[in-house]
Amino acid sequence: MGNILKVIAVGMGLLIAIYFIAKFAGIIEVYRLPTSSMAPTFPPGKIIYASKLIKPNYGDAICFKTMQPDNDKPGKLHEEIRMQRLIAKGGDTLELKDGYAFVNDFQVDKEIPLLFLYKSNDVNANQKLFSEIPDYAKNPAYNMLFLFLTDDQYKNLSSKISIERLEVPNNSLQTNPIWTGIADQSWSNSNFGPVIVPENHVFVLGDNRDNAADSRVIGFIPERDIVSKVIFP
Repeated sequence: MGNILKVIAVGMGLLIAIYFIAKFAGIIEVYRLPTSSMAPTFPPGKIIYASKLIKPNYGDAICFKTMQPDNDKPGKLHEEIRMQRLIAKGGDTLELKDGYAFVNDFQVDKEIPLLFLYKSNDVNANQKLFSEIPDYAKNPAYNMLFLFLTDDQYKNLSSKISIERLEVPNNSLQTNPIWTGIADQSWSNSNFGPVIVPENHVFVLGDNRDNAADSRVIGFIPERDIVSKVIFP
């Protein structure tokens, strides 16, 4: 028994040593997610580990650099590291239909748990019905309850309370210079495109489709700005 414990201890020590060496060498990066844009797989506050050595592919969660307005310095930009899911690459035709992603006419997110926004007027319903829904995914307001739900959660709740999916308007699509001459009045958060991804760029989406500032807002991501691929969890 003692020998087994020694082997376990040595093994754990080696793993810890390898982790710190990789981290300080810049091979492994550690981030804590500040928002729910990648929920439910990656909820807010989740710690993730990402590697610079593995080339990301379709469906992978990636970390990338983007320049965004600096709230502390009006008119200035600062660099942010964000994490979202790689959906399409250069040359692909991307389209969102009712919130689901299609690349070259093939749905690519069937196996990914996604969140969509719903509204219920049954604010006085038995609260046990919502016990499995995390706090970040429910918000009571104006005598209504707004919920970010997966398809399975919606099916479960819709048989017990009155609930409907909301179409999140995105008026900025028509005024966003990224989509000038491309977007028309039919485009929205849930029905977007089709659009061809430029070469050497990727299109990213948040798993929380109705609460993510992804490529629909910030545009295509240059491949050179991809920092790493999420490897754990």
